[in-house]
This record gives sequence, structure tokens and C-alpha cells, in this order.
Amino acid sequence: MASEFPPDDVKALWQNQKPKEVRMSVDEIRERGEGDRKRVRKRTVGGLATCYLLIVYFVGMFFVVPNVIARFGSCVSIVACAYMAYQLHSRRGKALAGVPTGITGIRAYRAELERQRDFHCGWWFWSRFLTFVPSYLVFIGGLILANSDLATRAALWAIAAVGVGLAILAVPLNRREARRYQQRIDELDALEK
Repeated sequence: MASEFPPDDVKALWQNQKPKEVRMSVDEIRERGEGDRKRVRKRTVGGLATCYLLIVYFVGMFFVVPNVIARFGSCVSIVACAYMAYQLHSRRGKALAGVPTGITGIRAYRAELERQRDFHCGWWFWSRFLTFVPSYLVFIGGLILANSDLATRAALWAIAAVGVGLAILAVPLNRREARRYQQRIDELDALEK
């Protein structure tokens, strides 16, 4: 069976393949939009609650910790949590109820998908990451320096390691979420064509 492309010409094969036809009704788009809106609302409420609890914790720790480094880490962590709360609040999902149907509705849904994709990648993600992780490490480092007990220091090192591990895990999880939103955007683009 002869092919019109040489076997090593993968690029040509890829460029000449027929795109998968996407068929979605306006109701399906509206249902997806409603599902995304609910999921984003849950994420936002949970994230905001976590940020506010962390702010309360770091404010309390500011008055309890014995050294300047831990206090500085506490202050910077408060700023990082406030910034994270700001991002969650400003990037929260808009309701798609009452959005016009047809192309206008698809474009409104697409714009919301782009906003959510951008929340999970690029500047939005890295600005959160690079404000929170170092502030957390400065805070834990200050606590380690303030404690002379070997068991307490070991526990603090373990807490720091868990925090760094969770931060590292956040990178692929956010990238996966951004790809998921991009796939939905690509489906809508194919639908418009």
C-alpha cells in the first residue's frame, strides 16, 4: 500500500490530515459553560477561604515568632496570600446565563475559557508561584533558625520539603488544567469554522 508521503515526513502527514469534525449544539455549549462556572466558583471559594485562613495564621505568627527573619517571612507571606486572593477574585468565572445564543454566545464562552486558561499558565501562574513559595521558605527558614531543638528543626525541614513538593506538583497540575481549557477553545474554534 503506497502512501503519497515518505514515512519519515511526519510534518507533511500531520499538516494534511483531515481535522476531526466537532459537533456541539448550543445547549451542549451552555451546559459545558454552566459546569465550568460551577467548578470555577468552587475553586474560587475554596482558594479564597484558604488564603484568608493563611493570612490569619501568618498575622498570628508575626506576633509569636521570635526572630526577625521569621517575622519578615510572615509579612511577605501575608502579602503573597493577599495577592493570591486578589488573583482568585479577579479571575473568577463570569456567569454564562443569559448569554446570547449562536456565534455571540460561543465567543462569550470562548473568552471565559481563555481567561481561565490564562489563570493557570504564563504570567498569572508564575507570579503567584514566585510570590508565595519564596515567602513560605523565608518564614520556615526563620523558624528553623529560631529553634535550637533538633527534633523541632527536623520537623520544620520536613514541613519545608512538603511545601516545596506541593509547589513543584502545582506546576504540572496547572499546565494540565491550562491544556484542558485550550482543548475546549480549540473545539469551539473548530465549531465556528
